[in-house]
Amino acid sequence: MESCRRQENDGENHQSSAPVSPSPHGPPPTKTLPEGMEKPQGRVAAVVPAAGTSERMGSVTPKQYIEVCGRPLVTYCLEALQSVEWVSRVVVVADDLARMREVVQGAALSKVTVIQGGGSRHRSIRMGVEALAAEEVPPDVVVVHDGARPFVPLHTLAQVAVMAERHGAAGAVRSLVSTVVMPDAQDFLEESLVRSLYRNSEMPQAFRFSVLRDAYRKCSDEEADHGTECLALALRHCRVKAKLVPGTPQLWKVTEEKDLEVARVLLPRLTRHTTVVCSTLASSQLHHTAGAAHSSDPFTGAVTCREECSHVFSSLEDTLRRSCKKLHFSPRYNATHASLIVITNITCQTALVDHLKAAAADISKTAGPVIFLFNQHSHDPSLNPLSIVSMQQEVRDTFSNHAGPVTVILNNLTRTEATKGSPGVSKGQARESDHDQPPPDLERLRSLVASLLDQTSRGFHGLVLVV
Repeated sequence: MESCRRQENDGENHQSSAPVSPSPHGPPPTKTLPEGMEKPQGRVAAVVPAAGTSERMGSVTPKQYIEVCGRPLVTYCLEALQSVEWVSRVVVVADDLARMREVVQGAALSKVTVIQGGGSRHRSIRMGVEALAAEEVPPDVVVVHDGARPFVPLHTLAQVAVMAERHGAAGAVRSLVSTVVMPDAQDFLEESLVRSLYRNSEMPQAFRFSVLRDAYRKCSDEEADHGTECLALALRHCRVKAKLVPGTPQLWKVTEEKDLEVARVLLPRLTRHTTVVCSTLASSQLHHTAGAAHSSDPFTGAVTCREECSHVFSSLEDTLRRSCKKLHFSPRYNATHASLIVITNITCQTALVDHLKAAAADISKTAGPVIFLFNQHSHDPSLNPLSIVSMQQEVRDTFSNHAGPVTVILNNLTRTEATKGSPGVSKGQARESDHDQPPPDLERLRSLVASLLDQTSRGFHGLVLVV
């Protein structure tokens, strides 16, 4: 039995099929380590095995290509590595070269190269290592991370790379959740391991380049075909004992259907950047994502930003921050982040379509979801089911070339404010329970915005909703 000190990772191999839509997002922003956090001194490259068939998931589409929040699963790992300033190159190993290249090109991943994979996990990683060895100047350190692990915590990545420079090899580990038992040939208990003495082997792992290259060149065909643990090869063939680095809960691998459901909930909150477009809110922030100097103020005339925007944002702020990694603020539409929520006021419904047409010219075609939240102080009598249907068609036509869903919310401030208390009841006289629960319409707005931020399907594109 191969090393039982760590639970070994599963292989990524075999053939993929069916085309996948390219990612509707631009290149990720560059990540830098917080001040005081150590980073590797040498040149670092990464190898990403991503050639699995998803046998345990039972999916026709290999899991690395399954769409999660609008993007193929493998995109998240590749974007994370692309964004690290000290990672110079990423080699992703795939069986379906055309399909993986489509993913890489769609996400504008300039550091990523796609190469042909092997028939097993170790053979695929070895091909990635040999591709790096063929470079004029090979890297000093090589990181290995699975394409089916969407989260790549920067702190953990830096730790394993630094420890690999220092000790030759390093890998992230986590404590065992369940006790590991070994059955005999008749499926009776043979041995039960003491859980506290063992760890789950996770990713990322890192190696001095020469260590991993030599380990793969020395390993047997049996190991190459059936082994899964890179750290074990370094120990067995190069006598390098890997430094084990405590990992975070986000290091899990998408293996079963339930893992996909968890990923769909967590990925937006841990990876998405959202821009709030509002001139009032942007001016109140110490730091905001300003529009280009040549861009004019889009909020004029019947569509303006005022104090009401601040009130609406304060009621939505917790919801917005829970739904993304970071909020940015901009007074203009030409922000670069993936999702946008626009908060403004409208005094005349006839100006809405013209404003949306002007906004569509400035909003990135790859942005999505995009939510327009128009506040109004009174109900417009011209709004009826037929006019809303017509407006929805206008929105779909206006944003027909945009990749992500676009939704318009008409927020009746008068109705929301009316739910806060009955006429004639002062704030001092309000019942204690009135302060315990948000107004029904306000809670409905929060739930609606949270749901829309999680939508990526074009099936929700062009909705006009009245709250």
